[in-house]
Amino acid sequence: MPMGFTASIRPCGWGGALRRWASAGWRTLDLPVAVGETDCTRWQVHARLAQGAADILLPDVCRAGGITEGRRLATIASLYNVRWAAHVSMGSPVHLAAAAQLAAASPHFLMLEYPTAPNPIGDGLLTAPWRPVAGRLPLPEGPGLGLTFATERLRAHLWPALAEGEKER
Repeated sequence: MPMGFTASIRPCGWGGALRRWASAGWRTLDLPVAVGETDCTRWQVHARLAQGAADILLPDVCRAGGITEGRRLATIASLYNVRWAAHVSMGSPVHLAAAAQLAAASPHFLMLEYPTAPNPIGDGLLTAPWRPVAGRLPLPEGPGLGLTFATERLRAHLWPALAEGEKER
């Protein structure tokens, strides 16, 4: 699929309009239609894809409840031969790492949304910046999601009661 113009435009409300929209000839557009960035469950995704209402699914791993549910959404997309692009709404390194790890393990993955705006809290919590290299985002290689946090900087963001509990240990 050639890449070029992209825009996030919600074509209509979803309630009963989904069937009308999916059957109203929108397929004559020479532009892929992407939906799903606010869907949180596999049932919502299934309803959209069963009616042919998307060319690309945009699941958000954090809104869906984590990597396990995100994997289910990616599997549903593959059942309908629909590619998916990870939506990263918060743009935090943890959110991005969860989406990137899921993307690397999914066959129908298309692209990863990468936040370009600075994230003053999230970026400062890592021991080293995590950035794309030559247009590709390398997967972190550490345990878990692969990120390494700067413990002292992270501790500064704890709620006071939690921080006190840390000192008592």
